[in-house]
Amino acid sequence: MRRVLVLFGISAFAAGCVGGGSPDAPGGTSPGGTEAIDPDADVFAGLPRGADSLKALCARNHGDLVARGLCASPAPAVGSLSDLQHAVGLFAGNQPPQFALTGHSSSLVSRSVSAINPRAIIFTAPSQGPTTQQNDGSFVGDPGFVAMGFVRGEQFVELVAHDPQVDELHFYLVRFTQACNGAGCTNGDLLTPAIEKDWHDLTVYEDTDIKNTIFDCQHCHQPDGPSSRKLLRMQERRAPWTHWLRNNLNEPGGVSLLADFQKMHGTDEDYAGIPGNLIATPRSDPLVLEALVDNNSLSPQPNEFVGARIENEVDHSAPSQPSVNDPVGASATWDQIHQRAVAGLAIPVPYHDVKVTDASKVASMTTAYRQAISSGSHASLPDIRDVFLDQGLSDLGFQPEPGLDGAGILVEMCQRCHNGTLDQSISRARFDVTNLSTLSRGAKDNAIARLRAGGAKLMPPARFGSLSAQEIDAAVAELMK
Repeated sequence: MRRVLVLFGISAFAAGCVGGGSPDAPGGTSPGGTEAIDPDADVFAGLPRGADSLKALCARNHGDLVARGLCASPAPAVGSLSDLQHAVGLFAGNQPPQFALTGHSSSLVSRSVSAINPRAIIFTAPSQGPTTQQNDGSFVGDPGFVAMGFVRGEQFVELVAHDPQVDELHFYLVRFTQACNGAGCTNGDLLTPAIEKDWHDLTVYEDTDIKNTIFDCQHCHQPDGPSSRKLLRMQERRAPWTHWLRNNLNEPGGVSLLADFQKMHGTDEDYAGIPGNLIATPRSDPLVLEALVDNNSLSPQPNEFVGARIENEVDHSAPSQPSVNDPVGASATWDQIHQRAVAGLAIPVPYHDVKVTDASKVASMTTAYRQAISSGSHASLPDIRDVFLDQGLSDLGFQPEPGLDGAGILVEMCQRCHNGTLDQSISRARFDVTNLSTLSRGAKDNAIARLRAGGAKLMPPARFGSLSAQEIDAAVAELMK
């Protein structure tokens, strides 16, 4: 069962909460099956699309590389992920940009990410290495930098760019369709190299455009409210960068994740526009991403993942880690950090173990993927995102902590997106979980309806978490008070 720059949740680019759902989110496809023509259509209903969205963006005259690139005249032809990378300034001539791959994320795309379907962070290289000096968020060492987040299975790309004209970070969501959207896309369309090319109907949204949707960037990248400075997110900011793929024997976790990736994709399959023969080289390096965050945004990070200490405690509790993650490991340090998320004070914390996956599921999906690629027929490809370890779902933040009452469930699963600190001008602010006792009857009844809803109105959104029937009943009982 499948069921969060960088900057990015765990990783970097983290987002969203508003509403639970099926543990089979986000795609909802079955082996060889199709998903809705546009599963997020209801979320973006009423917002401009295509050329209209770009016109609205360009009218703002931003000075960052994303806006300047997409608003150039003549307009760039963007029909693939590679085209988009070139358009927003991620390439210096023909040289590929810096990148890092993560096998777990606490971001907007958390339920799509594993070592066999990693999240790629592609970014302009920082001017200097990471620093031990803390950054209060006001120092930007690389004016005009840009970074991109992408994972297969999602028909969108996340971008963040620094605008040196106003010294601000601008976050963007770029949506695209494929030819398959006309009848419904299969897993083969979405989870193979096919998703990275032959794009149609490009739509671009800035964070201000989507702040009242489940794709809102601001509750993770501006957690102290709309008047505060935006920040990059990289919860695993320091070595050993537990969930990042890295071919370095000093970090066996990264080596193990890379091995899982290469069993499925080989050493020559390009991924997220990254040449396959570079993925196991030093060019793939979270240390350089750490430098970008340290030099240009807040450090240390809110609720930062203390990787070295956590890995040491996990290794002592379960000596077969990191290659074997069942039985799962334990870490007292991680437990303390995790409790802040349970208390609704932070976004979900990256998982304590290196691997978030079930070995038998990964083996099955790897065989299926290799067969589909070698045969040239993707029609029967299963959903390779369905590889999470069942007993890890609550620690991953996809389900509530066991034993919580109704109030506790609402706090853990909803408060990070529904509280009094975030933008109070949007409708989501009417449901302030920090003040349950003072909510109006109407606000509570609306929340109850959302807990029992389907589709885009479901709370919490299937993209971020899911509640059992019993947990929904407990939350509803609390709201009935």
